[in-house]
Amino acid sequence: MKARFVIHPAMPLLIWGGVLAALLAFFVLGPLPYITGYYGRVNAFDVLLEIVFVYLPVFLFLSLITARPLFSAITALVLFVVWTSTGLIKNTYLGSTLVPADFSEVHELIFNEGFVVFKTFIPPLVLMTIALILAFRLAWRTSERHPAVRWPSALVLMVWLGLWGSGWYKTLITARFEPNIHNSLKQSVMHGFVNHFLHLLWTNNAIITPPGYSVDRIRAIIDKYGLDQAGPVPNNAPTSLITLIVESLTDPQEMGWQFDIDPIPNLHRLQASGTSGFVLSPVYGGKSVNAEFELLTGMSLAFMPAEAKPYRAFLPTSGIPALPDFLKHRGWRPIIGIQAVNIKIFFSRVFGILGFQKTSSVDDKHAPRAPNGMPTSQYLFAKIISLIKGLEANKPFYIHAFPNATHAPWHQRAGQPVHLLNPEGLTQHQVHTIENYAQALQKFDQALGELIKHLENTSQPVTLLIVGDHQPAILHYAKWRQQSLASQGITPETAEYLGKHVVPYLLWKNRRQENTGKQTGLAGSMNMLPALALKAMGVPPQGFMKLVAKVQKEAPFSSQIFFDGRTFTNKVPEKQKSLLADYRMLQYDLLHGKQYYYHFMEHARSIDH
Repeated sequence: MKARFVIHPAMPLLIWGGVLAALLAFFVLGPLPYITGYYGRVNAFDVLLEIVFVYLPVFLFLSLITARPLFSAITALVLFVVWTSTGLIKNTYLGSTLVPADFSEVHELIFNEGFVVFKTFIPPLVLMTIALILAFRLAWRTSERHPAVRWPSALVLMVWLGLWGSGWYKTLITARFEPNIHNSLKQSVMHGFVNHFLHLLWTNNAIITPPGYSVDRIRAIIDKYGLDQAGPVPNNAPTSLITLIVESLTDPQEMGWQFDIDPIPNLHRLQASGTSGFVLSPVYGGKSVNAEFELLTGMSLAFMPAEAKPYRAFLPTSGIPALPDFLKHRGWRPIIGIQAVNIKIFFSRVFGILGFQKTSSVDDKHAPRAPNGMPTSQYLFAKIISLIKGLEANKPFYIHAFPNATHAPWHQRAGQPVHLLNPEGLTQHQVHTIENYAQALQKFDQALGELIKHLENTSQPVTLLIVGDHQPAILHYAKWRQQSLASQGITPETAEYLGKHVVPYLLWKNRRQENTGKQTGLAGSMNMLPALALKAMGVPPQGFMKLVAKVQKEAPFSSQIFFDGRTFTNKVPEKQKSLLADYRMLQYDLLHGKQYYYHFMEHARSIDH
């Protein structure tokens, strides 16, 4: 007779006991001490709510349809670990845990230009899926059926459905989250990863009307700051403006990294003569459109729901008084927006609302490609130079462009390699990633040199504003900056935020005698740059831009994090409350309200009729 292999009844319990112990050890010994060290204790009551209202019903539902309680318990726990781990991984690379918008953008990632980036993550996703299938199969085969669990499971599920339908859980969870706190990891750790996701799902596009909003309040704000008054443009030749928000632009040397050659010598030359420093980007590792929104509008994401995308959700078709709109109504012609991705319908609509007269893309069939699949910086800057040559002489223009050949993934570029000299604490893969990223910056800098050469040889005065959209999503890239901030007595949480959100900015003029060589250090938030640009151009602000200029002087940190004169904080400082309340009120009126602003500033209406 053939011997049969018999599984001992206790074997499944031993196997899955070991698996569960390993998973729990991973969280207890791995990320939890690290993240709770930054963000404090986990709220036990919120975790209990998450177990009762999320994972218990998953267990009960699986028990009802499979009659296998062991399989159901293991599956619910594995889903918890997968969800939490995915949130932690996403936060590492993109600065936020899982949010509802991630699922609405899957189509874009797969079928649009974002696939160039997304395909990098396909192999680990496939491996993880195979591992989960095998784990569920093993759990199914080693767990026994117990039909008697179905009736109790159905009864408890009915009670759960009643509580869920009453809205009690939704009301309770929504009340436990502070509004407009943009640190999703902190919120997830304190209140639960699924609780945070559901909170955003229920409130993400819910805008709270500021107390006292009315036509009289808007009129009072306009009168208080004289927004309908502005001095004349100076008699000297008006200055044209070029703004470049550059994908993942940082100064690696300022971030603490040392190389055998300077990857961005042209940018450093401009910094030495122009006005330069750093601003805080509202995003990290992604969501570039939110950084561009603040740059072009002077508005703050601090007054919007966490993870909101105003380009998609909040721009009124009637237009807003953004920077391009302001310059258009002051006589600048033409106002051109250039994108490096071919989503023409989307950007034509958005840029039209912001006041651009013309939009174009360099993502065409003739465009040479960087290794990441994006049009090269050389091609984009050649188009800008060609546009400038074709414009009417001595008439001010505004060109905005978004070079993104420096976008991830960072592969080896052709040309002179860049070698990292201080790779301590990094894996070989991380070293290569940083070196390839620096080489991508080198290619951008070389193209920038061609644009500068043209501007230096033109008689028309031009102001150039360059800023990074966010830092690159490279693990440990911001570690030197964070350590430097922590050594200054800043709390670990704040040091992490500042270290990951600081990006360089530069204001440079092609008339050398007008450059100052001023280093401003950390100058404020991204949304303050329109005011700094107008000041550099010598153009007196008016309307909403005048209020932005006021905020820039008195409360320059006004997007997701604030500065009270001594420390950074998530709370609005007492001395800034009145000004920022007016700023928030006017922003609400323009984006979400009835646009009473235009009752008193009709000449500033954005869309030409």
